[in-house]
Amino acid sequence: MRLAVAEIIGTRVVEIQGREPWLDALYRDFPLPEADGTSSLLTATLRLRVEESGSVHVTGRLSYAPVVSCSRCDKTIGWPIDCDLDVRFLPEQANDLEREKNLSAGDLDAYFLDGDEVDLEQLITDAVQTALPSRFVLADPKGENCRVCKVSITDERVYGTAEDAGSASPFAALKGLKLKQ
Repeated sequence: MRLAVAEIIGTRVVEIQGREPWLDALYRDFPLPEADGTSSLLTATLRLRVEESGSVHVTGRLSYAPVVSCSRCDKTIGWPIDCDLDVRFLPEQANDLEREKNLSAGDLDAYFLDGDEVDLEQLITDAVQTALPSRFVLADPKGENCRVCKVSITDERVYGTAEDAGSASPFAALKGLKLKQ
């Protein structure tokens, strides 16, 4: 969804209900259905305000629970995301940065206007992708077991147990081999 800066008078509130066609690309990144066969919808309330410098300040809250595979047991789980957004869209003339540069933390919370438009689709996609961890395991309150399959997640091994390590080795058969001397 793109919104022209000229359409933002004072503070403009944008409500995202989750059925907007431009969210289809994001939903395709999470194709797993919930247990009842449905998919979760993203909702957000965004407040946009044009500042004197020509930048657009966007604040708000986003909620979404994509269905992902547990990294431990590969069963499907809903991973709730509920995050605050606070970013600025800077005018293009402020984009005098080199193509490759080490970014500071302040640079990461800034986008650039595309012409005279705010690209909310890019903001939403980035917020969802950065809110998700690289490993999906629903841990119990103590952080010791997977809540889905109840197996310990404190061990470095993903599957099996430490006792299985000896028998899993291809050389384990040599352990009991007796050679004539």
